[in-house]
Amino acid sequence: MRRVSQAQKRFDHISDNVIMETYKQSGFNKAETAITLGMSRSTLNIRINDSVELQDMIIDAREEVLDIAESGLLMHVKKGNLNAIKFLLERQGRTRGYGMNVEINNKSTLEALDINEDMTIEEASRMYQDTLVDASMSADDL
Repeated sequence: MRRVSQAQKRFDHISDNVIMETYKQSGFNKAETAITLGMSRSTLNIRINDSVELQDMIIDAREEVLDIAESGLLMHVKKGNLNAIKFLLERQGRTRGYGMNVEINNKSTLEALDINEDMTIEEASRMYQDTLVDASMSADDL
C-alpha cells in the first residue's frame, strides 16, 4: 500500500471532474493543470494513477479531440485540399497501395511526391501511380 503524503491529502477535496475540466482547459497539459490547481505535477500524476474514473475521462477526452481533428481533415478532403488528401491517403489508404513507403520484395523505397495546390486530383493520383509502377519495375531488376 502506498503511503499518502500530507501534500496529497491537501488536494483530496478537488474532485476528478474539476481536475478533468482544468486538464481540458489547459489543452491537456499536465504541468499547467497542476499549477492551476495549486499542486505539483507529481501529485497530479498520483491522483490520475489512483483514479480509474479520471483515467477513463482523460482517454474519452483525447478521443473526442481526435474525432474533431478527423472531422476537420475530412472537411478539407471534401473541399479538394491536396495536402489533406495526400495526408489521408498516406495514413489510412495503405491497404489500397497508398503511403510514403512502398515495400517491394522486403526492400523499402521512399518516394517524395511533389504534389502542389495547382495540381488536379487526377494529376496527383497519376503521379502517385507512376511512382508505384517505377518502383515495381525497379524491383523486377532485383
